[in-house]
Amino acid sequence: MTAIPRLRENDLELMPVEFSVAAYRFGHSMIRPRYRLNRAIEPVPIFSDNRGDTADLGGFRPIPANWAIDWQFFINLGRGAGSAHGDSREPQLSYKIDTSLAHPLGLKPMADEDLKIGKATVGSEQKPITEVVPGLAGHAPLWAYVLSEAQVTSWQNARPGPATDATPIKLGPVGGRLVAEVFASLLRGDPASYLNAGHTFKPMEAFTRDGTFGLAELINVALGRSP
Repeated sequence: MTAIPRLRENDLELMPVEFSVAAYRFGHSMIRPRYRLNRAIEPVPIFSDNRGDTADLGGFRPIPANWAIDWQFFINLGRGAGSAHGDSREPQLSYKIDTSLAHPLGLKPMADEDLKIGKATVGSEQKPITEVVPGLAGHAPLWAYVLSEAQVTSWQNARPGPATDATPIKLGPVGGRLVAEVFASLLRGDPASYLNAGHTFKPMEAFTRDGTFGLAELINVALGRSP
């Protein structure tokens, strides 16, 4: 098993540039352009050229009074959540990891012709990266490589195949290792992290459901509902 590297050098905390400017940008392909916060207001764009406190979801200002978050629009809280209002309030799922936007760590890099640019939906137009930008032959930007690798390898490894629009898209070998090793290193370096706490944490029974503890259970308790 490969040892997890430390993120320290000469007493300075380090964040690998491959992580901060490339691999961890996979979330940029998953975010939606707008979100419904609750039943009382229309979906709000992430960014907008318009001015005003309610123009978009940008920060650095007080949250409008009617912007209370209805968590059922983001997380499946289960057990009939939303039924009291006569609707299901389905969570707004993130988009798939792909190359459509709102140093290979010892692995054999994917060939230029295999790095596809396009949406991760069956039948959508996808072109090799060099057909989109010929000048990137042999040196694709890492962020584009990570996103394309996720889409291509997820479709290649679909079980049972062939891939469909329901096939989940996950980070591939390069992107997955960059993200996982950074998080693992941060946990290892934090003396108060779960890894260094002797594995003594156990959630209170009142915060669990059938032995399961997670974000949905925590929010349900905070909202005064049974987990």
